[in-house]
Amino acid sequence: MQTQNENASSPVEAVVMPVLHGDVRLVYEWGEPRGIRDDHGFICFFNPVAKFSGQEERYQRELDERRQTVEFILQALRSA
Repeated sequence: MQTQNENASSPVEAVVMPVLHGDVRLVYEWGEPRGIRDDHGFICFFNPVAKFSGQEERYQRELDERRQTVEFILQALRSA
C-alpha cells in the first residue's frame, strides 16, 4: 500500500492499492475516505458525515459504517 499527497498544502491524501486489474486509489480528505478512483477517474464518492454537538455516538457509528463499506468495496475490487 502506497500513500501519496494530492497537494502538499491540502488535507487530501490518496492510498494506492493493487486490485485484480491494476491499481485503485482510496482518496482521503481530513483523514476520512472520500472516494475510490483508478487511472480513468472516480469509481465512487462517499458523502461527508456531518458532525453536530451532542451527536458524537451517531457520528462515530456512521464513520464506522463508512469504513466497513469502503473495505467491502475494496474486497470486491480485489476479487473481481
